[in-house]
Amino acid sequence: MFGAITLVYAAKAVRFPRAVVLELRHPVKISFFPLVAKILLVLSVIFLERHLPASYGLWIAGTALQLTASLLVISSWMQHTHYTIEQVTPAWFIPSSAR
Repeated sequence: MFGAITLVYAAKAVRFPRAVVLELRHPVKISFFPLVAKILLVLSVIFLERHLPASYGLWIAGTALQLTASLLVISSWMQHTHYTIEQVTPAWFIPSSAR
């Protein structure tokens, strides 16, 4: 299911990049972007005992995306003054833990 949703959203990003940029600037929708990294990290734990190389690849991808998402969110906080305190959520910035 995650793969199918990822492919559909990737197609959206290619076809409608401006819509994706607007979602990144939206105070509520930005919360969903870091979830992709967290899903990859959870999948890496699921694959840990089943297929170590796949687990490692998912962990690397999830960690890289988490770093990118963290920098994106922090940058958004620093550069935009249109957020209100009600729109800020802890889901924006949940650091990933190491194995």
